Amino acid sequence: PDASLCSTKLRIINETGNTSAFVAPGGHIYLYKDLLQNIKSEAQFIAVLSHLMSCSQKRMSILKLEERFSQSFLIDLALGGDLGVDISLIINELKNVPYDSLQVQDLDTETENTVCELGYDIQSYSNLFNDVISKDLMWYDLFPRNRTEYATHLYNVVKNYSQCILAEKDGESEYLNFKTSLNQ
Repeated sequence: PDASLCSTKLRIINETGNTSAFVAPGGHIYLYKDLLQNIKSEAQFIAVLSHLMSCSQKRMSILKLEERFSQSFLIDLALGGDLGVDISLIINELKNVPYDSLQVQDLDTETENTVCELGYDIQSYSNLFNDVISKDLMWYDLFPRNRTEYATHLYNVVKNYSQCILAEKDGESEYLNFKTSLNQ
């Protein structure tokens, strides 16, 4: 019942051409290497990671599976029952079925606060939604929103929040070192 008791486990998946990330029950967060390669700064990475961690903490993947399959199905799954269901259907639900827009708005608000409180420049996160290189990230499809409107909201509204005004860390050079290490 207390999601904060669940530790977060990050995994990087090396699958060429996949620029997404997804959350699975139990605090598991999967990021595809190509998504990480398309992110330009530590500020953008922190925002995406914060978004995914909020999704995990709020147990949205469980809600998604419960809506698709049923609560009794999830209980049987957790207890190791033979469900006669192809596991790929469960994985597909987590990886490819978009979250509800109200859930995404909740995650966005949580992410905005986290990014600013950690001292990162919210404009860098806004740039992620406007950048030509990252415009086709598959991650956007899982967490749908109007990207242009959201980028404008980040740039014009969120950057003026009291906790965001002095936040200016970008971490572009530090993140470049991280991206280089992904290729080793």
